[in-house]
Amino acid sequence: QAFLTGVYSPIMQEHFYGSNYPLYNAGGDDLTFFQRANATSSMLCANANSSNTYITTLWRVLYEGENRANILIENVDKNPEISQAIRDRVRAEALFLRSFYYFNLVQGWGDVPLRLKSTQKVTGLDAPRVDKQVIYDTIIADIETAIPYLYKSNEIPYTGRATQSAAKGMLARIYLFRAGEHFR
Repeated sequence: QAFLTGVYSPIMQEHFYGSNYPLYNAGGDDLTFFQRANATSSMLCANANSSNTYITTLWRVLYEGENRANILIENVDKNPEISQAIRDRVRAEALFLRSFYYFNLVQGWGDVPLRLKSTQKVTGLDAPRVDKQVIYDTIIADIETAIPYLYKSNEIPYTGRATQSAAKGMLARIYLFRAGEHFR
């Protein structure tokens, strides 16, 4: 459970949904972009580049989340003392979160490196970009695999966990965003 919380952790970081994502990375509306004394760059305004620390940090945070999910997926079955039902749910949450991180990467950058195994060493980390259609196929398959094992919303008395309805909602967003790719 502690490691699973670590897979969720990037979502709450300052550089993702903490506050920098809506204010600096996606902020292109009157409230977040044009009301500043100094204009900033953002993905939504199509004036962002790799020298923007908010954007490069978001990239790093998303790949940290993806790597944490991969580590958990690879190791969830190594403790047979944990019931199979719990291991299945934990794996499903990790698959959902990995898909969520990749969806954010595809939304921001299109073709990106796709890593379905955890980082094992600090050398040779360069990876080629993968066609975003392959990434869409991968994240859709992962979410569809995860849905039956996730909690139903009425099964947990608190929020903040991936549920079947959240996964179905994210799947709908992915399909809608993918369908709009032709028009971008």
